[in-house]
Amino acid sequence: MAFAEVRGTEELTKRLLGIGADLPIAQMRAINRTLEGARTRAVTDIVADLGGSITPTAVRRSVHIKKATPRDLVGDLLIGPYLRDSGGMPNKQGRIPLGQFFPTQLMRGVSYRVGKRYLAGAFLATLRSGHRGVFMRRGVARLPIDERFGPSPFKVFRSQLLERHVQAAREQYHARLVHEIGFILSRRAGTEAA
Repeated sequence: MAFAEVRGTEELTKRLLGIGADLPIAQMRAINRTLEGARTRAVTDIVADLGGSITPTAVRRSVHIKKATPRDLVGDLLIGPYLRDSGGMPNKQGRIPLGQFFPTQLMRGVSYRVGKRYLAGAFLATLRSGHRGVFMRRGVARLPIDERFGPSPFKVFRSQLLERHVQAAREQYHARLVHEIGFILSRRAGTEAA
């Protein structure tokens, strides 16, 4: 999401004239704080949409922020590839490994919490890196083995939550911008008084 375009700021005109060269700093701070709040809300809503079958920490690994700078007043909330704790290769489809959905090894497969499902022929394994996953053999031979993945946080977010989050972020950005401008002006007033 990019919030470089600001609308409805007529009431800020007088304050903006007084802030001068510090305006990009206020905008950058407002964008970055808005993105932090948007990330928190996105993670919470994705976990809720998945029925609480995954921890917020596991979803947070897929939700990243590209922060704005004073020279580039565009920030992004990126919901993308899942990156393992070990620094392993990202899953190109952006899907979360089934190992994060509280899997249980059963006699002839693995059950996991996304819709209380069962994957026949699957098994749990922990890699040397410490990554715990759900795996299946491609055929009857021992190798090759493939890891299994659950839903994509991006698809959950895009299909059901995007519009609501964009509107909330716009409102929060406006409030944060007013706050940041007020903060810079009050700091200036304190410096001039001293």
